[in-house]
Amino acid sequence: MKRAFLILCLNCLFIIPAFLSAQAENEAGSTYMGLSPEVLDSLMSNKAGEPSLQQILDSLGYDIDVVNDRLPTEVWVAIVGQYSEVMMAEVAGYAGQTASGWYGHGVPADTHVIFRGVNDPGDTAYFTITGCDSNGLFIAPFAGSKSPTYVYYTEQRFNPDHYDHAWVYCSKKRPNEFIIAWEDFDGGGDEDHNDLVLLYRMPNRPPVLSVPNDTSFFRCQPETICFNNISTYDPDYCGDTATITKIQGPGTYSAGRCCFLPASVDSTYRFIFVATDWFGATDTDTVLITVHITKPVLNCSGDELTCDSLLASADVTSNPSVGVSYLWTPAPVTGQGTANARYNTPGDKKVVVTITATGCKDSCEAVITQNITKPTLSCAGDELTCDSTLASATVTSNPSVGVSYLWTPAPVSGQGTANARYDTPGTKKVVVTITATGCKDSCEAVITQNVTKPALTCAGDELTCDSTLASATVTSNPSVGVSYLWTPAPVSGQ
Repeated sequence: MKRAFLILCLNCLFIIPAFLSAQAENEAGSTYMGLSPEVLDSLMSNKAGEPSLQQILDSLGYDIDVVNDRLPTEVWVAIVGQYSEVMMAEVAGYAGQTASGWYGHGVPADTHVIFRGVNDPGDTAYFTITGCDSNGLFIAPFAGSKSPTYVYYTEQRFNPDHYDHAWVYCSKKRPNEFIIAWEDFDGGGDEDHNDLVLLYRMPNRPPVLSVPNDTSFFRCQPETICFNNISTYDPDYCGDTATITKIQGPGTYSAGRCCFLPASVDSTYRFIFVATDWFGATDTDTVLITVHITKPVLNCSGDELTCDSLLASADVTSNPSVGVSYLWTPAPVTGQGTANARYNTPGDKKVVVTITATGCKDSCEAVITQNITKPTLSCAGDELTCDSTLASATVTSNPSVGVSYLWTPAPVSGQGTANARYDTPGTKKVVVTITATGCKDSCEAVITQNVTKPALTCAGDELTCDSTLASATVTSNPSVGVSYLWTPAPVSGQ
């Protein structure tokens, strides 16, 4: 049953687009999109003096193909905020007795009326949806006047005739806005879906922005750094989109990728991105990028090869000291790959230290010196005599400080010094060692002995009456370098 129709835009002309007429003609005698030619005709053409659904939407300025743009949507996520619904057109015989509204998803008895029979095209209702996670829409064509009351739902499974009474379209004019085209006849009737046409508008949900976690980069020198995975999605229906803008941070952003050139020193950079949807709602997030421009800081040192130290160390200290590798040139005797290499030859020893995580490297050189200089020695020995029963064996050394002395055979005294005392003649060997290097040398001191007695001949004079002093004489060999002691003491000549 039909009545005179009411449309939101009453003075619009209902012109059937040529391509729609041609489509209906091409489909004559066959089904299209599961619809018979008769149904297609009722959707597209003016029948019995009432406009078709296509004509209604065309007249209201909607670019919708009622056959091909249908959505499979039956329920919507319930959103906190204000909903609105506009009655766009009502071409129904029981318009004055028709109610419509929303219900909780899966609970068809949980109905909430928005429009009643007293409402007309052009009316707008504002409401909220609470108490459920998602919802559907319903129409009750004969509410309050005809028994039984029929209720049809966007969830087709709840319709007693199992017919899809609600055809759903995106309005294509703004996100989260749907057109619901109802058919109020039981079993679908003429299936023209122009009996009640509603504009269902949901609250906006802001976009969701995703940025990567805070990240550190290690570089040997400043070079362009890029990070990806900056994205957004909009949870709304019907083509709501979000754009991403970088509002803080160096460099450039494009298509989910941000690139910048860091400074030449370690620095942390703050990037702030904002995602903005069609309605101007935003989501903002921040990512911190830390850039380490780091070569290892090195300090090399080398030991000394000496007479008693035939291996010397070449050492390097590195900052950092963990997560680095070492390469010594020339190859050491031991310690390759460590901070301490051992060499048996003097010279420059180069080490390359590499931070394994980044490949950043630097080098330094350790100098191995050599000191194998022996002390310069001079030995001398004294003489043992009849009145000198201890003689000295002496050594002079260059250097004379920082040396040790070892005499062989062991002296009576002076062992460990440069002057040893012996009571026997012969060759006395001393080994002099430079204690710092172990370098040593030796020399020999000769102790001589002289215990030969002088050969003497004594003679005496005669005392007479006229010679009251007589001479006592001695001849000595040797006669030089000797002393004489007469006993008893002479009158003279002692």
